[in-house]
This record gives sequence, C-alpha cells and structure tokens, in this order.
Amino acid sequence: METVELDSLFLSKRILVNIDECKDFISGGILVSNVDGIIKRIFTSQQEINSWMFGAHGAEVYDFGEKVIMSGLIDANVNICSGGDCEDFCSITKAAGAGGYTCIVDNPLTSKPPTTTLKNLKDKITEARKKNSLHIDVAFWGGVIADNHEELLPMANLGVCGFKGALNSSDCTLHLNKESLKSALETLEETNCVFAIKSNLDGKSADGTCSKEYQSFLALNPASIERAGVEIVIELIKQHKMHIHLTDISSAECLPLISKYNSQKTSKQSTLSIETSYPYLTLTSDEISNGKTENKCMPPIRNANNKSKLWEAMKCYEFSNISSSHMASTIKSKCLIGGRNRGNFIEASFGISSLQFGLPIFWTECQKNSMSIHDVHRFMSYHPAKLCGLDKNKGLLKVGYDADFCIWDPSEEWTITKEADLLKNKTSPYYGMVVKGRVYATVVRGFFVYDGNHPNDFDEAIGTIILKKPMKRSERRLLLDDDDETE
Repeated sequence: METVELDSLFLSKRILVNIDECKDFISGGILVSNVDGIIKRIFTSQQEINSWMFGAHGAEVYDFGEKVIMSGLIDANVNICSGGDCEDFCSITKAAGAGGYTCIVDNPLTSKPPTTTLKNLKDKITEARKKNSLHIDVAFWGGVIADNHEELLPMANLGVCGFKGALNSSDCTLHLNKESLKSALETLEETNCVFAIKSNLDGKSADGTCSKEYQSFLALNPASIERAGVEIVIELIKQHKMHIHLTDISSAECLPLISKYNSQKTSKQSTLSIETSYPYLTLTSDEISNGKTENKCMPPIRNANNKSKLWEAMKCYEFSNISSSHMASTIKSKCLIGGRNRGNFIEASFGISSLQFGLPIFWTECQKNSMSIHDVHRFMSYHPAKLCGLDKNKGLLKVGYDADFCIWDPSEEWTITKEADLLKNKTSPYYGMVVKGRVYATVVRGFFVYDGNHPNDFDEAIGTIILKKPMKRSERRLLLDDDDETE
C-alpha cells in the first residue's frame, strides 16, 4: 500500500501573523504542506481547527501551548568566513538554527576567497551545497571592491541578493575609497540590487598606545571617523537613484545626518536605510575590562549615553533592521590565549560572535526600552526579508509563504553559557549574561532543524541556497517611475 505523507499542523495560543493585518496574537494553527513546505492555511480559532479535522483530514500535530510562533528570523549581516580555520557553513548554520534563524545572508569580504568575482561566488555556492552543509537557508551578498566593477553585473545575474562594500576598510585590497565608491554607484544604479555599505573609515595609528586598554583602543576609533564616512556616502548618493543601506552603525552622531538626508531627498535621489547590530545595543564601553578582546568589533562599542541614543532611534524606527554582524574567531586570533599578546586590542581580530544568542539578548533590551514582540519581528524577520528581496516567500506567516518558524518563550529567563554555544570556537562576550527569551524550536519549510529538548540531535541538513531572480532593466525602469509617482 502506498504511504500517504500527512501535512503538519503547528498549534499555539500565541501565533504572530502578518502584523499589517493583525496586530494581536491569534490562538489557532498553521497548516503546512509536506510536499513543498509551504503554508497552506492559517486557522484563527479552535473551532476552525476542529471543523477541518472533522472533515477527515489528517495531519501530524505539534502543539506548543503558550509559546510564540512567529516567522523565522533572518540575519542579513553574517560573516561566515568560509575557507578559514574558524567555522564553516555547517557549524554556522547549525548555531543559527539554534537561535531561531531560518535564513542568513553571507558577507562577501571575509571569505577565503572573497565573493568579489563570479568564479569565487560559484565556488562558494559549490562549497555551501556540499552534503550536510546547510541546516538553514543561505543567501549571498556580492562584494564590491575598487577593481572588480566588471564582475558586479554577472554576480547580479547569478542571483546575489545585493552588494556590499566597505569604505576604507583596514584591508587595503578590499576597501573602497571615494572614487571607487562613485564608480560602483554608477555601475549598480541600473540594477534592482540594494547596495549595502559599511562606512566606517580607518582609525588612527596605534603607535605608543597601551594595547590592552579598551579606552585607548576606543580613542583610536572615535565617532568622528564613522561620521565622516557617512558624510562621504551621502554626498555621493545624491547623484544616483537606488537603494543604499548603511550597515554597522555604532555612533549616534551619524543619525542626524541620515535623518536630514531622508527628509530632504528628492525623487531622483537614492533611498537610504540603516541598520545596527546587537553589540551596539547591548554592550557599553564602560563595562569592558582591559584585555577582554572578545568585545572587539569595528566600529567599536561606545559608551552608555551613545547606546541610549541608539535605542531612542530604534523606538522611532529610524533603523530598518538589526543584525548580528556575526564574526566567529579563534581563541588565538582574538588574543585570548596565554603569552605576551594576550588581551591585545590592537592585534586581536575584530568581530563579535553573537548569532546564536541574538534573539534573547535583543529581546531583553527591548523590554527595558518598552518595545514589543512585534518590534522583534519587524527588525529581525520582516524588514531583513524586504532588504534582501526575500519578502515574496519569507518574513511573514502567510498562506503561500515558506513555513519558516521561530518558536520561543519570551518570558523564560536563563543564562548564556559557553556550553550552550554550538559553534566550534567559543569566544563570545555574552557568556554569563542573564537574558529573557529562549528558542524552543526552529522550523524551515515545515521541517524541524532545531529542538531545544534535543539540541544536538539534528545532523540532517535541509537548508538550501537562495538565489534571487534578477530584474530586467525595463522592469527596473518601471519600478523607478512608480516610486517617483508615490513620493
């Protein structure tokens, strides 16, 4: 007899559906097709569920009681660092799944080799598609550097979700200066691709600086440098019409510049959106002890007053999304092993490991700042999906969308530990932090990729590579014309 695969029914008394149509939780269920992992129906009451079941329909039922079911988290700013000795696609996506993420987008410039050519992009896709590599879905940014502009359109045609560049990065082979940024804008303007830019400029020389003092390291990278980078970007994008997205905003001094541009821009100029990252909203320079290089990131973590101003901007929705800007590092590269170099902020690699714990650390701070679970969904799922062009099937609980779920308890308090970290290298500054909100399960297209009761039992990788269909130039022209009419 032929075996019939049943659909799956996910039940909860707190389901967060499309926030534009329903701002409250519903008590009901989500029916998922076991053929393609798509949401078939959303039941808004027990009566609807009973009627459907009475009609001789069968389903595998998962009842999560009071736990929240919302669309899976999406992180648009993850340094997977494939090809190095830190992590790989398998370990990163497994840890991300444990954090409630159902899709992450790989940064292009930290890989070995960097995703700055069509060949390198194809090689990275091949690596990611290796057996048991992806526990959740992965999309890619294309990298923009000074001398690769002829590679941008081929990468766009292959399906990157957009492009990323770094203005005056510390690695001279991968940075953009003012002239090369201008050239990149001209090349990318006629595509539908968002151009994300990390605008922090190079810091001051470290000569004579006490390398183990965090305040000395911070003094080398003042807010004025970050502000100067934003000024350069704003000056150039006035001459183009596209979507520009500034990442890793750490300084509140940048916000008035961005607000002024957005309030004065014309219909012929670029749209400008911004994001910040968990460390800038959860940590402060005042709390970082000397030698604690696990806290080093670029731009750096600033003081408590700056953090407060960033939260005010979050509450006014000046930021479109939040990301981990995750960078996994070895203990050696972080200068956390014994020897004369231990705790050296100048020599330690930059970047903070925070992907797996992003939801609880952000939600804990949200509660301190009178923000809701709807805001978590907005910043961590819906808007990242829109930014990366994934919003046709991700970022919402909606019929026809992928059945990607983050299932969590917002009220549970717990302590982040090194033992709970699923990465190979454990260097996070969040160990020992008491947080609220625990992920209990993560579902990708109806399939469980993480179960908090059995966190180490999920070795079957069912994630996929997401390549975005490029928009034809004629379609781009129509889109721009429509934008002009609505402004």
